[in-house]
Amino acid sequence: MIQELYKTLERPKHSKYGDIVQKIILINILTNIVIIFLQLLFKLPSNVTDILSIIEKITVAGFVIELALRYISIGYNKKYSGLFGKIKFTFTFYTIIDIITILFYFIPTTQINSMLFRLMRFLKLARMKHLTQSFVSIKAFATSSIVVQIMILFVFSIFFISIFSLIYGTDKTSLMIFLDPPALAETKNDVELLFGIAELMLGLLIGGALISIITETLSTVTSKIQDGYYPYKGKNHIVIVNHNHKLSFILKELNRYYTNIDEVQDIVIFVPFVDDIENFRENLNNYSNLEIIVLKGEAINWNSYERFNINQAKDMIILEEHNATIESLNLKISRFLLSHHKFNNDNLKFIIEIQDINISKNIYNKIFDQSSNQYQLIQHTTIMENFLNRSIVNPLYFKIFLELVSFKGYEFYTIRANRFFNTSISFKDAYYKLNSTILVGINKQNDILLNPLSSTMIDIDDELVILATNPNDIIVNDSIKSNSYDNIKLPLPNLTEDKKICVLGDYSDIDTQNIIQFLTQSSINNMEHIVQDDYFEDKLWENIKSKNYDSIILNLEDNLELLLTLYLQGKYKDDTKFINSIINIIHDPINAMLLDTKDDSNKVILSEKLVGKYIAQIVFNTKIVDIFDEITQPRGNEFYLLTQEKYPQIFTMELDRLKYHLFTNQMIYIGIIKNNNFIANSSDISSVNMIVVLTRGD
Repeated sequence: MIQELYKTLERPKHSKYGDIVQKIILINILTNIVIIFLQLLFKLPSNVTDILSIIEKITVAGFVIELALRYISIGYNKKYSGLFGKIKFTFTFYTIIDIITILFYFIPTTQINSMLFRLMRFLKLARMKHLTQSFVSIKAFATSSIVVQIMILFVFSIFFISIFSLIYGTDKTSLMIFLDPPALAETKNDVELLFGIAELMLGLLIGGALISIITETLSTVTSKIQDGYYPYKGKNHIVIVNHNHKLSFILKELNRYYTNIDEVQDIVIFVPFVDDIENFRENLNNYSNLEIIVLKGEAINWNSYERFNINQAKDMIILEEHNATIESLNLKISRFLLSHHKFNNDNLKFIIEIQDINISKNIYNKIFDQSSNQYQLIQHTTIMENFLNRSIVNPLYFKIFLELVSFKGYEFYTIRANRFFNTSISFKDAYYKLNSTILVGINKQNDILLNPLSSTMIDIDDELVILATNPNDIIVNDSIKSNSYDNIKLPLPNLTEDKKICVLGDYSDIDTQNIIQFLTQSSINNMEHIVQDDYFEDKLWENIKSKNYDSIILNLEDNLELLLTLYLQGKYKDDTKFINSIINIIHDPINAMLLDTKDDSNKVILSEKLVGKYIAQIVFNTKIVDIFDEITQPRGNEFYLLTQEKYPQIFTMELDRLKYHLFTNQMIYIGIIKNNNFIANSSDISSVNMIVVLTRGD
């Protein structure tokens, strides 16, 4: 213990407590100096003087304790061991200063002598060797931090003002001359005038240095902010690494979410491959409930992640960077963070966009194997295939998916059952008690069960899978109407549809082999997939037109698809049915905007928009992945469109009766299609085109 105490006081760089103790000593010295300065130059009210005297006594007590500990621990140094060693230690320069600063506090002296001895406490700063170097060395001063530089100038100012005040007396003349040249008129004789000029020169020198430091600091800070290198000091923020077309849609959804709950969220965007930060930042000013900070740095460098306080963040989205020159960048970023000895944020959730799910999944499993951090892998192609395969057969499904993957209306929530119920309850009873919203399933021990059997029991520790606009507004209704109506047997809808489809191009968004799962056999036989070099041949399009397809899917590179679509819209502008049959799958938002028309004559599926919304949902609920994985693929439960042609009896029912009959036939009411628009949980079911349900189908 004596050894550690000695190192802390005499060799602070070699002690883990040295830096903290040195800061405490420094604060104690500066506090004492400021009190001397105030008492010397100002005639303060008695109550203020009493408070300052108490604080001064505390600081002097700190000096006494410091000196006592130095005497106790100095014996560890053989040079000062024993009684004679301590006597020798007493006559060292620093010890003499320590004794003087304490001794003359207790010995009555004249006013001038008292002030001189109290001013000797400035010399205690000599013990702070790193600070002393900054006092006497221009190089050391220039390389010190802004705080140290200002503190040094402050100490110099107090020292010189206090020294010169002894010449003019104890009034404010010294302070005023130091700060303001006209105060020289207050001097009483030539001697005071001479010293006043000297003090004024020192004041101008120190003041100029201070202004220069502050100006340079502000310039540096401004430059760092503009260039994206100023550190972020907040916490519980969301970090987005890299950028692509999805970024704007992710930010829009995050802003919509926090607008709904009336909160402001910090978003740190780390863009190591963006050169024009200022222009990039200007495009991020339209989010009312997001405080967006843009930072630059090296992708594989800990200083970059420390700059945006990664250990205090709550979520991290790593997007695919199109401009990156580093292969497997996202994988390397994840590995770098998790393996770095300074990374200690077990609560950080990773959402990582990847290229190949089959290869990357095993590698990421290995990377996160020893970590407690949650992570979710996102592959654009896989998501788009899942959402598009059925939407291509019937574009109305895309409208349903797009609505439910956004925060602007109804979305999926997983909420603990004990929030609504005190005991176990059947899915049937829970469904009717929560009739103000849509209960679609349960999460039992991390197993998502959508539309389970009505007798399935829900334990209070299970989670309810609910479609809602705001989970805080859900009301439990104890009036159950499960036996109010006579049962009606409704046939389950068919998964497959009879459509004539033509796909042009072989871009990676869709796979025709997955589309056929949603088509009847005759539709599969008639489906055509065309891949060729020239898509502008008149003969090609005359042949396609003659076959009268329900849907013509353009799955081409964006720019080619834009040109081809505009060409077709101009060439066949009088053939409305043909133009309406064209479905575009687009990645670039600008191209999508150029294809968008006011009369909705074409159908544009902006893939980046859907994936961006999907990623934003995962930030708040990773169970979304399992939910959409089921309802977008031909297994388990999917959305179905019930038509009046096949289900005429239910289109005349009131809503409560409709929900009842659907539920008793293993179908959950989701919403309606009206005027080709999807409306979730609509209470108005009059004059609707279709009714949307969740069921296993036939």
